[in-house]
Amino acid sequence: MNNFIYTWQSVLTDHQAFTYEALGKQARAEVVPYVVTMEDEMRKIQGWQDSLVLSMKRRLIPGKNFFGFCFSVLRARRNSVHIFAAPFSDIRFIPCMLFASWLGIEYYIVSEPYSQRPDGYLRETSLLLGYMKASIRPWLYKLYGLLLRSSVAGIFTISQRSYIQFQAAGFPIDKLFRFGYFVPPQLNDDEVSQDVIKYPIDPVIKIIYVGSLIKTKGFDLLSDVGEILWAKGSKISIDIYGPGNAGELSFFSKNVFYRGVIPFGQAQSVMRRYDLALVPSRYDGWGVVVNEAILAGVPVICSDEVGAGALIDKFYCGIKFKSEGIYELADKLMQLEKDPSALKVLREHTVKAMEFIEPKIAATYMLRVIQAPFLEKVSIPSPWYGL
Repeated sequence: MNNFIYTWQSVLTDHQAFTYEALGKQARAEVVPYVVTMEDEMRKIQGWQDSLVLSMKRRLIPGKNFFGFCFSVLRARRNSVHIFAAPFSDIRFIPCMLFASWLGIEYYIVSEPYSQRPDGYLRETSLLLGYMKASIRPWLYKLYGLLLRSSVAGIFTISQRSYIQFQAAGFPIDKLFRFGYFVPPQLNDDEVSQDVIKYPIDPVIKIIYVGSLIKTKGFDLLSDVGEILWAKGSKISIDIYGPGNAGELSFFSKNVFYRGVIPFGQAQSVMRRYDLALVPSRYDGWGVVVNEAILAGVPVICSDEVGAGALIDKFYCGIKFKSEGIYELADKLMQLEKDPSALKVLREHTVKAMEFIEPKIAATYMLRVIQAPFLEKVSIPSPWYGL
């Protein structure tokens, strides 16, 4: 590897930017990110802002000469390491990877799993269109495997599901490296209002949900869980934060409350006020809100469809439940209410897990994989997964 690492993605978010920044420092190389767009409009609507990683000077790929530009960079930087984003984040990257293969370039892929559900991921969408996309994705991945499995140096799979999907698509196991998204701890508590939140009840456990108000995120399940808890005499409260139309759903007002939108970059500061973070997604390729909660010292209860649930399995910093299993979820919450010591143990494990999910740890693992001889790469243990 020379003094440059090139990354290629549709848009560079802080999910990866902090890791790439740390990678550059540890490799003593300049990381040069090429992007299709500087901002994702849908994420911007949901409250995302431009990257906080000021050291990452993103370079825009010209739309009118996309392939000519990419091919010229690859040809000129054929001795550098190149890292591409998910296969279909922008399908034009596939010919670029094929060109990289033809040049003998060492290139890697970082990819979430594809969704097997018809629901929209970032926004609600037509179910018919969703079902069509969900049915065709496995076949597209198999085609993708035929094209690239022999030339790609490795794939950093975001979640265990991604690992399984790439294996099913024909990519060899010794080229699959289990990875995730990582953000640093936030130390800006002073910027967040510390006004006391008032409740009509005196909650025993205060739960926070942070996410878009869409079906894929399981937002619509929260009022049902609240009703079950209230009917059973529980004194657990659930506060909801996130962009979307909260008026479309009814809340059982005595224990479920909509609190608005958290300013970008301040999620951890708000989370620190709570006892537990709830991530009820029907599908989540990763779910950085799990990272945010852990970094805030708050245990997580999430569905088994959340990719970042791997952190719970590894570090015992939370609880998982079957997706859409609202009665199971309610029971697990009430068990914690009845046994405060169990929640205390989860919090202790959460505090211990903090240091293992920082971007510098991710960069160290990525760099070890890149620098290792091919036959030794697969033996490098991923810090966030079990055997």
